[in-house]
Amino acid sequence: MERGKIGRLLFVHTVADRLNCSKRHIYRLIESGQLGSIRLGPRGLRVPEDSLGEFLEKQQKDNED
Repeated sequence: MERGKIGRLLFVHTVADRLNCSKRHIYRLIESGQLGSIRLGPRGLRVPEDSLGEFLEKQQKDNED
């Protein structure tokens, strides 16, 4: 992701819905560094849409190998 350009920010529950998984799984992906996120205060965690796209591309590439 380009520094200084964030783009659209998604809620964790939105990402979980798109990937058809639990919010806890999304938090684990964030904690492990596999999915980028931005903290907006003590309870505000968002996933840049670009980070989600990069994550999905990497998963697709890994599945093809």
